[in-house]
Amino acid sequence: MQHRLKLNDVLFGIIGRLVDANARRGGSQDRLDYSNASVSPNDVPMRWLPEEGDGFAFAVRRRVRPDAIAEFPSLPRRAFIEQDMGNHPVDGADRGRSLMGTLHDYGRFLFEVIDGEGRAAYQKAFLDH
Repeated sequence: MQHRLKLNDVLFGIIGRLVDANARRGGSQDRLDYSNASVSPNDVPMRWLPEEGDGFAFAVRRRVRPDAIAEFPSLPRRAFIEQDMGNHPVDGADRGRSLMGTLHDYGRFLFEVIDGEGRAAYQKAFLDH
């Protein structure tokens, strides 16, 4: 539960920045005007997809499972969000449970060719890429 709440903090932090930007437009340099500063879903320049599934396989018994995905429709980009709670070492013997192990797995998911067509698992999972 705490993990999910921290992840929501990330999303609300992004939305809060948009509200602040709208308040700056409505106010003066000295005072922000929040009276009409609101954000609709259409104002958010991304889609937020909290990950509920099994993640994305890229090798036998290996998969990445982001906590959320932020997709930016106006850009050919998406960001995989990993909420670090500080429970795992940066590096260690158990690479699957360390920060460096997670980064290594994402590198393999994004770039390692997994089929005869020269595609990586990322390209197979996201056909728009």
